[in-house]
Amino acid sequence: MNPSMKEQLKQWKEANPAPAPVKAKPKAEKPRRKKQEKLSERDLKELMGRSRARYGRAKGGAFRQK
Repeated sequence: MNPSMKEQLKQWKEANPAPAPVKAKPKAEKPRRKKQEKLSERDLKELMGRSRARYGRAKGGAFRQK
């Protein structure tokens, strides 16, 4: 006679051991924040264009210095 279902399962488990558990991958490092550039007041004014000549439209659409 054929063995019962429980006996067949036991035999199968003995013949096929469970695989080793899979190790989790290490988490990727978060990108580090860049340090903010510290600018002097003079540098900020230069970036904003405070020291440059300013031009505007005048009569007839011509550009003139303000």
